[in-house]
Formats: sequence, C-alpha cells, structure tokens
Amino acid sequence: MTNNSMKTVSAWLDELGTHTILLCEAAKADFTAETGEQPCWGDGYSRAQMAKQIEDRGKGGSLSTENKGPLIGSIDVAAACYRKYADGKGADDKYGMGSQFRQYVGAIERAGK
Repeated sequence: MTNNSMKTVSAWLDELGTHTILLCEAAKADFTAETGEQPCWGDGYSRAQMAKQIEDRGKGGSLSTENKGPLIGSIDVAAACYRKYADGKGADDKYGMGSQFRQYVGAIERAGK
C-alpha cells in the first residue's frame, strides 16, 4: 500500500474481529504494512498458553492445528493499541470481551487513529 492508502489503526483492528487468534509475527508485519505504524503489543503467547486462555474463558473454542509460533488475541492487540493511541481513555471495562474490543476500537477512532 502507498502512504495515501494506509488504513487507520481503528480500521485495521475492526477488520480483525473481536475473538480472532492471530500469529503474532504475521499480525505485526501486517499492522505495519497496512497502517504504517509500529506494533505496540508484546511477543504473544505459546500455543499452550493460548489454549489455556480459551479453556479458562469457558465459552468453548479451539486452536487451529495450523497455528504455529507465538499467538496473540485480537483483544490483546486492541488493548495495547488503546493504551497507546487513546491513552487508555474512552472505554469502560465492565463489558465482555467482544464489547470491550469494540469500545477499544471506538476510543482509538475518536482519538483520530
């Protein structure tokens, strides 16, 4: 993409969806390519750690056998971007993961990113 066709951070996040599990390094590369920004989240979780998070939520779900390497949830990516681009302001923490994701994205959008 050229600079004048870069996505906003909020638009890029919105395309991820609320409960997506991503290959961390691929997400970082795509984020930079699509937004022109540097990733602001960590190195992700092992497959075992991510599987435990899914189990602990108690809402079902599983990991694809194709998920190799460190993984990151779209909620983790959105939360990190929210802290960086919206200064951690403009979202309410009392909702579930999907609602929280959408609030993070909305706060980032209102912050102009």
